[in-house]
Amino acid sequence: MLGMWEDSVRSNLAAKTAADDYAAKNFPDQTYPSVPHFLDFIVYAELQMAKDSDAKQVVDSLSDLKKFLVVPLTIDMALAAIPARFALDRGRWDEAAQLPVRDSPFPAAQSISFFARSLGAARSGNTPAARAEIAHLEEIETKL
Repeated sequence: MLGMWEDSVRSNLAAKTAADDYAAKNFPDQTYPSVPHFLDFIVYAELQMAKDSDAKQVVDSLSDLKKFLVVPLTIDMALAAIPARFALDRGRWDEAAQLPVRDSPFPAAQSISFFARSLGAARSGNTPAARAEIAHLEEIETKL
């Protein structure tokens, strides 16, 4: 996070490769639980370097992830943050307003998508949609 974006991409790609190799040998039908975290940091670094097409490849690869043995909060947070970050960091308010909300048992993870959707709607001038997304955030606050 010290502006060492190339190093961040390189180290997170290396960590992902190691995690993928470990999973292939030990549980080949699953994704190693740390992979979404690595991908989130890769997207963040790529966006900081204005390598939007590289970041988009990572976003698009999320659907290729295999299942997880368990899905803790950290996985759902990363999987929600990646597409939200991709839309918001590029100022693509229309994309942000339309982000899907992942099904998750963790309201905090879902709040990432609702926040991005509300910000996207507000920046797009769609006040009713922004208010609807804020209402979801208020529901989550009540649950938590």
